[in-house]
Amino acid sequence: MKMKNYCYLFLFVCLFTACSEDKPIFQESSETRLSEYIAQSNATLLSVPCWKMTYYPVDTLGGYSFLFKFKENNRVEIASESGDFKESSYRVDLSQGPMLVFDSYNYIHDLANPNDAMGARGTGLYGDYEFIIQKITENALQLTGRKRGVNVQLEKATEEDEKDLAIVRNDLLKCFELQASEYWALSINNKRVVGSIAIDMLKHLYTIHYGTSDDKISGAYLMTPDGLKFNKPVSVKIEDKQIDFDGLLVKKDPQTIASNDPSKSLTFTVKSMIPVTEANISTYKPDEAMNVVSAFKNLKNSGSSTNVSVTLMSPKLEDWRAIYKAEFPAFSQYVILMPRSTYDISFTARYDKGGSWYWGPDPAVSATGFNPMTGSGHNPLYEVSFSLSRSSSSTAPSGYNTDENGGAKNFRNFLQQADGFTIIQDGNAFWFRSNADSNDWFKTEPE
Repeated sequence: MKMKNYCYLFLFVCLFTACSEDKPIFQESSETRLSEYIAQSNATLLSVPCWKMTYYPVDTLGGYSFLFKFKENNRVEIASESGDFKESSYRVDLSQGPMLVFDSYNYIHDLANPNDAMGARGTGLYGDYEFIIQKITENALQLTGRKRGVNVQLEKATEEDEKDLAIVRNDLLKCFELQASEYWALSINNKRVVGSIAIDMLKHLYTIHYGTSDDKISGAYLMTPDGLKFNKPVSVKIEDKQIDFDGLLVKKDPQTIASNDPSKSLTFTVKSMIPVTEANISTYKPDEAMNVVSAFKNLKNSGSSTNVSVTLMSPKLEDWRAIYKAEFPAFSQYVILMPRSTYDISFTARYDKGGSWYWGPDPAVSATGFNPMTGSGHNPLYEVSFSLSRSSSSTAPSGYNTDENGGAKNFRNFLQQADGFTIIQDGNAFWFRSNADSNDWFKTEPE
């Protein structure tokens, strides 16, 4: 028993001694270590002539390429698809742990710009310009967006990377440009078929419509020197042929867009439209392989609403417009409003000092105001009807809807005729011709 007590005493002394001689795990304070980490981060950024970043801000959008050249005195030059190297400032600080912050405006801020024209209202393209530094190696920095939490890598760039981005910026983007009278015509296995393509250069999204049933392929992409690389591969059966591809090859001469499968099964070439005029509109024959309805929908700006003005009318419709203006001089023009969210339209009468009278769909009658016609004898690729039974206003002047002589009422009834309209595309202008009487029509153009 006595021996056991001696053992306990020995252990107690050992424990006491161990506790009293405890040393800190780190020799420096946390503040010192973080300061050293910042210095290491800056030294790494300055040690490499050029860095690259391929940034996918959110799953529903495509990727964006950036190049960075970090300089002394917290200066950085940034290049993107939007423009060549431009200088701004940056810093590495400790606001939420070690962070890389681009603190004056440059191309990378475009992804976070909350302006409607740069994406969704209040969020832009869901990008970050403040990044938490997770890990540093000789050739890369692992980053996480402070606000969105998206992981992204800043890695060492080569001269080839700089050349590639210059090709995208200076050459590739021009391959998508068309003259006002031109459009993309689709061929599948060298056979002309109904189809169209829309490339959203802001959100980096693509949509390919094909076939008389208006089937479509859509997704997100990253721009490369050769064309578009899809976020996800496509596997589709068209015209009894299985087609597998994961991008589009783009050429300027001849101007073509083609799927990157070995056979280039889907190919878009440039065709010219026959100009539409007041003299030929009543007898104009549409190209039955053009998806004009989709082309009209694609006028909608990315992330914001688009106004399409009625700029020209046939004599009968022009008389109705003149009648309404004589009764209500504040009236200026009719405008089609194509809203920000899920596709639909409202017709509006606009007034000189502001305010609008809206005609749109009544949910009890029709879910949408703009409806491709699918019935017997109609072609949904270029024939539509309107459902505009709901009336509302926004700061419209007093008496706007009295319309004693029926000028506006006649036009509204005309728009809702059961026979619908044939849409004829002429560049960015779209003519709506009455199916009941081809001499009645109106022309629209984006504002």
